[in-house]
Amino acid sequence: MILQGLCLMFGIIFSAHKLKPDKTETMIRKSVIWRQENRIHSNPQEELPPDLMEKYKTIFSKTKNGIPIGYIKVGAMDTKQGFSEYGLQRMVQLWNVTFFRMEEEMIAYNKAQNIGTTKITCDSVKGLIVLVDIKGFSAGHLLSSN
Repeated sequence: MILQGLCLMFGIIFSAHKLKPDKTETMIRKSVIWRQENRIHSNPQEELPPDLMEKYKTIFSKTKNGIPIGYIKVGAMDTKQGFSEYGLQRMVQLWNVTFFRMEEEMIAYNKAQNIGTTKITCDSVKGLIVLVDIKGFSAGHLLSSN
């Protein structure tokens, strides 16, 4: 799955840099280093405390047509407490892992939808639904002591 993500990322970056390999290579190397430093390719069950994963979880499912869905109940999450209890680095790692998981779901769906048609590019995206429930959300949730 990591290789698939990197291949898609390469295609997007390559076309974004108007097919200039030197600029594309630099951007990809920076992106890979950033992903390693932020541990977004790691196994969250091993890296993050289970109670953190439970308190701040994102529910993943699919529509009847197979489109991936991510559901985040932000309004019910006390992120201020999360920053205090787990620290900024762990909370950032949690959200990075969550967004990478969404990316993996989207890539898998898009590959399945594009089998035998065209190469997967930034223009061949077929779908991803993310629902963010903000009922009860307060800007104070984002404040931290840092």
